[in-house]
Amino acid sequence: MTLINDLSNLRDDSREPIKDLNLCFNKILNKILTASQPSEEVQSEWYISDLPSNIPIFVDRAKKTTLVENMKEAIAVEKHIMSL
Repeated sequence: MTLINDLSNLRDDSREPIKDLNLCFNKILNKILTASQPSEEVQSEWYISDLPSNIPIFVDRAKKTTLVENMKEAIAVEKHIMSL
């Protein structure tokens, strides 16, 4: 239960790259037994809520269905924001 709590309450330091958040999120997720892992939808919801405050709205609007797709979308959004 502690790992699930950690996963759902993980918050990104907006100064760190999204790829670092992705690594941390996956590291915690992989420590949870497969049978105890939340659904893909819940994983994605938790992940999106863990993103820096200027990114979740754009990732959510993309309507990706898997965690991996949401992680890729977050990186793409971050790159776009950095290029402005």
